[in-house]
Amino acid sequence: AGLFTGVLFLLHVRGRWPTGWFEIVLTVLYVLVMVSGVLGILISRGWPKRLSARGGEVPFERIPIVRRQLREQAEALALNSVAEARSATIAEFHARRLHAFFAGPQNFLSHVFEIRLPLNALLNELGDLNRFLNEQERKVTAQLVTLVRQKDGLDYQHALQLTLRLWLFIHIPVTYSLMLCALAHIVLVYGFSAGVR
Repeated sequence: AGLFTGVLFLLHVRGRWPTGWFEIVLTVLYVLVMVSGVLGILISRGWPKRLSARGGEVPFERIPIVRRQLREQAEALALNSVAEARSATIAEFHARRLHAFFAGPQNFLSHVFEIRLPLNALLNELGDLNRFLNEQERKVTAQLVTLVRQKDGLDYQHALQLTLRLWLFIHIPVTYSLMLCALAHIVLVYGFSAGVR
């Protein structure tokens, strides 16, 4: 239906650029509705497949709870490593690098566009750290790598689900604005055409 209205719109304007401010507003609103509608079709059809391909979907409302659980597990591992391994290397790395990572959503755009560089950089740093650790600390690092991957998957879920929700907050208000302006356009056209007769 949206693509059909695109054809009708082009036939209606007869290929000319709008001249008055009202026509410009109508045209801009229509283009916004059309573009956001096409984007909506793409993300609403493609992103659920992307979400299920990455290990199942976490309900959006539960994401902060799961994020907090992962952060607490990572903090506990880092703190326990000080006592168990008698070394603060992992705790210092956690404070310097992992604390901010586990604190909140990370790399929104990289998840939307599936850019893996931030995650790979963090995993490489953890791998480089392994060279300086004893066997006990390496076990802790392996657990931290698992938590980092889980947190990255959670951030992926958050980014895609948030985008799906935000799309509605763009598309629906613009659509209703277009409908109101189109109604005003119809009233004005009939009002002015009656005076011409």
